[in-house]
Amino acid sequence: MRILTRTTAERILNQDLKILDAGMSRVTEFKTLLHKQGVLLLNLDKPPSTHELIEFAQEWGSPIEELNPRVKDHVSQRYVLNIRNSLSSTKDFNLQPFSGDFITLHTESSASPDSLKPNYLMLYCKDSCSNNSAYTLLRPVLDVLKNLSEATRGILSQLQYDYPGTSCILEGTHLAFRDFYLQSMPWRYLGKDIRNPEIINQAIEELVFNMYRQDPFYLKWQKNLLLVIDNRRWMHGRTVLARSDKTNTRHLMRIKMR
Repeated sequence: MRILTRTTAERILNQDLKILDAGMSRVTEFKTLLHKQGVLLLNLDKPPSTHELIEFAQEWGSPIEELNPRVKDHVSQRYVLNIRNSLSSTKDFNLQPFSGDFITLHTESSASPDSLKPNYLMLYCKDSCSNNSAYTLLRPVLDVLKNLSEATRGILSQLQYDYPGTSCILEGTHLAFRDFYLQSMPWRYLGKDIRNPEIINQAIEELVFNMYRQDPFYLKWQKNLLLVIDNRRWMHGRTVLARSDKTNTRHLMRIKMR
């Protein structure tokens, strides 16, 4: 169920969401749309420079510097992560964006300290993609939460990653979580009403089940397409890159904003 392929996703974001053909100057209009739907899709009228992308990101918040040493060779001008397919496969979550592997649904930097969690995420397609390139998947958090039991909501609102500086994974309608797939989530429970860890694990399993209960939207990238998402209201992931695709030239540029 969680082997994400192109046939997994049936709802095409490009068809369900209005794409604005625009430059990068209509910021007030863009902010209104992003506030309303939590996602913004722009077809830019000309390719921006890296500096212009960073300036545009600053309209949504403060860009977060890419400090992870595992990805330093893919970073330009401190804030921009250049995502190209250069690895065939990896089990390292840090390097998955550069592989042909599928990426499970998640909110960005969910296990990071709160000070490094982005409120917004921007992706820009600098280079065109072959028809077989992997698709970006998007799933509204509200759709994930609506079928959760009250008991599970209560548990998730008192559950944290077992890492320093993280808050609870569910705060109101905002979610900070990733599907670890075959690995276990390292967690700590702040409540005192549950002593059996299996009950906690069952709540996590219910959350993951609901993440995939309905097919996500998928985004078919094209050159000069720019996506901004509210990282607290939308989860994202990626389908697997077809192994037969030897001509994949996709180049995405990512900036995280706090």
